[in-house]
Amino acid sequence: MKRFISILIISIFTLTSFAQESGISKLEIEFRSDFSHNFGYSSSTGFDGKYLNFSLDGNITPNISYSLKQRLNKSISQSNLFSATDWATITYTTKKWQLSAGKQVVAIGGYEYDAAPIDLYFASEFWNNIPCYQFGVSASYIIGDNDYVMFQLCESPFSNDNDARFGYNLLWKGDYDWYQTFSSLNLFQTAPNCYIGYIAIGNLFKFGKFTISIDIMERIQNGSIDGENMSFMGDIKYKVNDKLTLLVNGSHDFNNSENDNDYCVLKGINISRLSGGLEWFPLKNNNVRVHALFNHNFGDKEGVIGVLTPKTSTINLGITWKANLLNIKKNNISHI
Repeated sequence: MKRFISILIISIFTLTSFAQESGISKLEIEFRSDFSHNFGYSSSTGFDGKYLNFSLDGNITPNISYSLKQRLNKSISQSNLFSATDWATITYTTKKWQLSAGKQVVAIGGYEYDAAPIDLYFASEFWNNIPCYQFGVSASYIIGDNDYVMFQLCESPFSNDNDARFGYNLLWKGDYDWYQTFSSLNLFQTAPNCYIGYIAIGNLFKFGKFTISIDIMERIQNGSIDGENMSFMGDIKYKVNDKLTLLVNGSHDFNNSENDNDYCVLKGINISRLSGGLEWFPLKNNNVRVHALFNHNFGDKEGVIGVLTPKTSTINLGITWKANLLNIKKNNISHI
C-alpha cells in the first residue's frame, strides 16, 4: 500500500510538472460529502457523496484559453458522451472581446444560479430543475475590469434528441464596488413553435462583513409580464472572521399560470424554503470547509410532483475539500 501511494503521488507530481510547462494554470480536484436527516414526508438518514469534480484551465496562446470541468461521480450515457461534462470551452480574448465555443453554462442571471453547485446546500425549485450546461457559442464585450455584456446562442435546456431547439441569451454582469448585478434576458424553445422567456435580475450587496444577494425571476409564457410565474431567491452571509461564516437563505417559487410549457417550475407549484447555518474553515487556505445547516420547506404543489416537498425539514452536515494539484511540491514526496 505504501508503495502504491508513493507511485500515485509521484505520478501526480509528474503530471503537475508537465502542466506547469504546458500552459496549464489550474488542475483541481474538489470533493464534497454530506450527512442528512429528513423529517416530514419520510424520515431518512444517511451519508452521501455529493460531488467529485475535476477542473482544468490553461492557455494555448496568450489570447486563446481553454477550460474543462468534469464530474467524476456522474455516469456518462451512450447517447450523450458529455453528460458528465459541465463545460468544455475554447475562448479567444482581445482587449474588449471574448469569443467562446463549446459546452457552456447557459447564460441565465441570478446569484443562486451562478454559484458553483458544490457551494450550494439547499436551492430553489427552479435551480433543482434547470439543465444549465449546453453546447453553444457566445460573444462578450468587456466594459471594465469586472463588467461585461454577453450574447449567447446555445442549445435550449429543453432540447431532446429528436429535434434542434435553441436558446437566445443576453447577460449583463456589473460590478460597482458595494453593488453587483448578474442579470439576463432569455428566450428558450421548449417545443416546436413554442417558447418561454426569462427576465432574471440578480442583485448582490456588500456591507462590511455582510454579503446579501436577492434574485428575482419572471418567466414569460404568454408574451406578457403578468407576475403569474416567478421565483425569488435570497441569501445572507455574515463573515464572523476568517474561520467562520453564518448563512441564511431561502427561495419562493410559484406558477399560477394556465400554460404547461414551464418544465422547471410546473403549473400549480407554490413552494418556499428557508435555511440557516454556518460554514467553518479550519485551514488558512480555505481548501477545507465544514458546513452545518437546517432547512424547512413549506407551501403546496396542488398534487404536482416537484423536487421540493412541503412540510419537510432537513438537517445537513458535510465537508468540502478542494486541492489545486499544481501546488504539490517535490518535498512532499520525500516524506513517504
